[in-house]
Amino acid sequence: MPCKINIIEYNPIDDGEFEQADPKKVDAFAKFLEEKCNLIVHVRRSRGKDIDAACGQLANKNKAGNVVFKN
Repeated sequence: MPCKINIIEYNPIDDGEFEQADPKKVDAFAKFLEEKCNLIVHVRRSRGKDIDAACGQLANKNKAGNVVFKN
């Protein structure tokens, strides 16, 4: 079954538990999927990190600078 894989970068937030993956490792993973699994792969690079509006980032900061998650 044909399919396309979108790899979306994780956008870190203050005091978050996770970190963004090294771009070289993301590219190596995408290349592996393309070459070994014969899949179409697109890496979606992050934009808007400076204003907490990057792709997949569902957090805002309140006046105290704390992270507030929104549903």
